[in-house]
Amino acid sequence: IYRIKLLGRRIPLYCEWELTNYCNMSCAFCSTLTEDRNSAPDVSPQEALGMIDQLAEMGTKIIHFSGGEPTLRADLQDLVARAKQHRMMVSFTTNGSASTSKMEKLLATDIIRVSIDGTEDFHDSSRVSPGAFKKAVGTLRFLVSRGKKPLITMICMDDTPYEMFEELADLAQKLKIKLSLNVFGNSF
Repeated sequence: IYRIKLLGRRIPLYCEWELTNYCNMSCAFCSTLTEDRNSAPDVSPQEALGMIDQLAEMGTKIIHFSGGEPTLRADLQDLVARAKQHRMMVSFTTNGSASTSKMEKLLATDIIRVSIDGTEDFHDSSRVSPGAFKKAVGTLRFLVSRGKKPLITMICMDDTPYEMFEELADLAQKLKIKLSLNVFGNSF
């Protein structure tokens, strides 16, 4: 949560919420890749809605859902709707594996970021998920067809080849969307 001091009090304007640890992929760089990731309980739907209400009361204006894979939560569309009721800007990051019917329910989201990390072979192998690249591209195309402007978000490693950037930049240009680069590094 990022806070700003306004009118004598600290306001959490932006909240990034790891909504779930559950995921259907195993990305080597993932912060939620733990032994119990797909068995640890999530916050209940009622608690999650209450937390959004509390954030709104405190003055939060932007909320970003991440995970794990947030589209695995059956109530994600309800959480998006509650945040929108509070006039929050809502975004989430997905690996793009959700069905089009699930994505259809999430179109009220302001910004949808779809993670793609490079060429098809590299992406599928780094996520230990054959077909992940094609599914993510299909999700991008679906979102564009519904009038959304999703972002491709790419995790850049120290050894990411330049060709990977070029390929994703070309894909973004063809879809008339933007590419967001996130640098992965170790803190010493």
